[in-house]
Amino acid sequence: MKNSRTESLLKLRPTLPLVISEDSNAIEIFMHTKLRPILKYQNDWIMQMISSAQHFKHLKFDNWDAAKNRTTVANFLAKNKNIRHQLLGGISAMLTSEELTIYLNHNAEFNKRIVEMIVTRFISNYVAAQ
Repeated sequence: MKNSRTESLLKLRPTLPLVISEDSNAIEIFMHTKLRPILKYQNDWIMQMISSAQHFKHLKFDNWDAAKNRTTVANFLAKNKNIRHQLLGGISAMLTSEELTIYLNHNAEFNKRIVEMIVTRFISNYVAAQ
């Protein structure tokens, strides 16, 4: 039986169209079925956390160069460990107890992938809004 926290967390997550290949490993499946919906749910929060962070207004974005923009945000998060840890905490806090156990067993790999997804999500939203 699921507890009320687990039920509440699962109800919050949007349903995403997922294409999982037969070649996908357990990490990729977890990323697509658990983390992507959480990141989508937390999108507005992610945008606000990054764009209101100290020194963000000093970043220079190029409306034509997506790779440069990705590097700019990735470097910003690498240098600003406090904001990076807050973002990772805001995502991992949305995991159920069972999911958290899986996450903690592979947290280095998941954290790397979460940051990559945050950068991608931020760039696609931020540049589109400019």
